[in-house]
Amino acid sequence: MADVGSDIAVSVQVSGERNMGRGKLTQEEINILKKNPNVISVNEDRIVYSDSFKKYFVEQYFMGEKPGNIFRSAGFDLKILGSKRIERASYRWRESFEAGTLGVYTDTATAHEEELKDSETVQDRDDDEDAAAEEINENRKLLWKTVEEQRAIIKELSRKVERLQTANSKLMKEIDRLNM
Repeated sequence: MADVGSDIAVSVQVSGERNMGRGKLTQEEINILKKNPNVISVNEDRIVYSDSFKKYFVEQYFMGEKPGNIFRSAGFDLKILGSKRIERASYRWRESFEAGTLGVYTDTATAHEEELKDSETVQDRDDDEDAAAEEINENRKLLWKTVEEQRAIIKELSRKVERLQTANSKLMKEIDRLNM
């Protein structure tokens, strides 16, 4: 999956004991994660996932796939990430998607470093804001499309349930008639 925009850094909370998927990442875990094309950067404290992976994650999640399965299918070792890290990323990305902001903003530390390195002009910022607004609208359209598709599926399933209930009722009447 290609990177399609800005990235959100995922902070890793540090715990007292060292277990895989909890606390700071080991150098071995960092090296493994760096090989995954869905990871933009990683250090002992944080993982920055590509926007394309975040969008893929949200799409798969709304199609009914479980978070762990989505990460696994994208080449991640769940023992390295740990269930809490996956759960927090899942929640954050879904909330961001529903707000129309998934992939629209960057990590503040990274953004600040970039500003110091390379000062932007007002026009560049306006262009970025326009692009961000457009991406928010695209995310909202995708969310609405997903909701509409789910509604259509629910309607169709409801119709099928009604037909099955009618058929069941007829069969039960026929069974009762034959048993008399």
